[in-house]
Amino acid sequence: TLFEDAFNRFRTLAVKDNVVVAEGKFSFDEFINAWRVTAKEMFGVDELRERYVRRLDIAWQTDGVTPEFAQRLKETLKPHLGGQCAVWVSYHGATASVPVPLGESWKVHPTEGLVRKLEAWVGAENVALHYRQRAAAIPEAVDA
Repeated sequence: TLFEDAFNRFRTLAVKDNVVVAEGKFSFDEFINAWRVTAKEMFGVDELRERYVRRLDIAWQTDGVTPEFAQRLKETLKPHLGGQCAVWVSYHGATASVPVPLGESWKVHPTEGLVRKLEAWVGAENVALHYRQRAAAIPEAVDA
């Protein structure tokens, strides 16, 4: 059946406490007298981030940052290398600020795990994800 096919396709995502985005049909089912969602596609947060995040920004505030910042950043990013997401470090000093894009070899997979590690280390206010613009849907023609 359609339900079994959908369940089998999404069974690894459709688990308790897992945040997902479902694409499909939302309608009122008069038989059960309730709203119903029929998922055509389902995506996990990491999969959507991989598709749509184009840049990860890390703000480097010189107050409170040790000289080991670069080494720790390297160790934190290393397990997540190989993605399509550029990493920028925004340096904020007492008299100057400058965004520093890391090279192509430092592109990462912007997973929830990576973002949480960075937030725990430098603070959530110093980590930002920048998403690609999703192409606008072309409205269907309406017959008059």
